[in-house]
Amino acid sequence: MQAKWKAIEKLAKQIELKEDEMELQNLEKALAQNPDDTDLLVSIGRIYFQMKNYEKSKAFFLQLLAHEPENPGINMETAFVFEWLGDDAQAAVFHTKAIEADPRHADYYHWRGCAYGRLGEYEKALHDFKQCGVLDPNNAKNHAETGFACTQLDEYTEAIDWYNKALALDDRIAYFFAYRGRNAVFMERYDEAVVDYDKAIAMYGDCAEWYEWRACAHRFLENYPQAVADYAQAMELDEDEDCYAKSRLQSLYGHLKALDLPMDGIPPIQAFPEIAQLPLLLLGEDFLEDVSHFVEPLLFPKYVDLRAWLKAELNVTLPQMRVQDHLKIPPSDAIFLVNGAIQWRRDDLVSMNIEQRAETVIEAIRRYYVQLDVGLSNIV
Repeated sequence: MQAKWKAIEKLAKQIELKEDEMELQNLEKALAQNPDDTDLLVSIGRIYFQMKNYEKSKAFFLQLLAHEPENPGINMETAFVFEWLGDDAQAAVFHTKAIEADPRHADYYHWRGCAYGRLGEYEKALHDFKQCGVLDPNNAKNHAETGFACTQLDEYTEAIDWYNKALALDDRIAYFFAYRGRNAVFMERYDEAVVDYDKAIAMYGDCAEWYEWRACAHRFLENYPQAVADYAQAMELDEDEDCYAKSRLQSLYGHLKALDLPMDGIPPIQAFPEIAQLPLLLLGEDFLEDVSHFVEPLLFPKYVDLRAWLKAELNVTLPQMRVQDHLKIPPSDAIFLVNGAIQWRRDDLVSMNIEQRAETVIEAIRRYYVQLDVGLSNIV
C-alpha cells in the first residue's frame, strides 16, 4: 500500500510539473509582448521558485525590483531566493530593504534574524528576533529563535526565559522543550533537562540528537543505565556508523571502567572498529580544531594560537609514548575525554597562568588515554 501511495504521489508531482511548464510557456509569451508587466514578472518568478529553479527565479525577481525597488514583499521574496541559493549575506541585504520599506512588519525582522543566524552573526540575529517580538509578542516560534540566539551567545538563563515564553504560547511543539533542555544541560540543571527531553521525545521520538542530550543529562546524574539506553536508541536512529552517540557510548563505558564503577543494569556493547594510531589521531586537524574551539574561549586569550601550540607540543610529547598498533576508540571521543579532564581541573585552571593551562591540556590528553586503557602503553 505504501508503494502504491508513493507512486501516486510521484505521478501527482509529474502532473504538477507539466502544468507549471505549460503555464510558464503562456506567461513568458505574454511577457514577451509586455516586458514591463510586473504581475507577469511576479508570477513567473514564483513558478520558477516552486520548480526549484532558483537562478531563473532570481533573474525575474531582480528584473521586477528594477521596476519596484521599494516593494517590501518583493524584496522579501527575493531574499528567500538567495537563501535557497545559499547566499545568506545577500538575503540579509534584501530583508533589510524590506524592513526599510516597511519597518512595522514583524516577519521581516524575523527572517533577517534567521539569515544572520545562519551566517553566525548571533548578536545581529538576537537584535532582530527581539524587534520581531516587540512587534508580534504572540509569535511563539520567534521567541524560540530568540532563545536559540541567546544559547549561541552563551546566555543560557536568558535563553531559557525565551523558551518559557514560547511554551507559554504553544506547548505542542517538541523542539521548544528540547532546546530548553539543552540550555538546562549547559547550566548543569540536569534534572530539568531530563524532564524537558522526556516531553520532547514523547511528542516526537525519532530525533537521535534528543536522545543524546538526555543521555548526557543522565550521565551527569550518574543514571548510567538510562544513559546507555538513550545512547543505544540514538544509534538506532542515526544511520551513520560512526555517529556521535556511538562515540559517547564508548566513552561512557570507558568512564565506568576507569572509575571502577558497578556495571549492574548496563548491557554489554559490541566491539568498536579499530582506527588509526594515537599520534595520527591527536595530530589530526579535526581534533586540534575541536580542542581549540572548546578550550580557547574558556582558558586562553584570543591572541594565543592554541592549535599551533598544541600541534608543536604534541609533536614533542608523542614520540615519548609507546603506542600499540591500533586503538579501539572513535576519533570524535578525544575531545570528550580532554573536556572531562579540563572540567575536573576547572577550579584550578582559573588561577593558572597561560603556560600552566596549556600544560594541563596536554596532561589531560595523556592522563585520560592512559586511564581509559584505549591502547596506550607505558609513558617513558
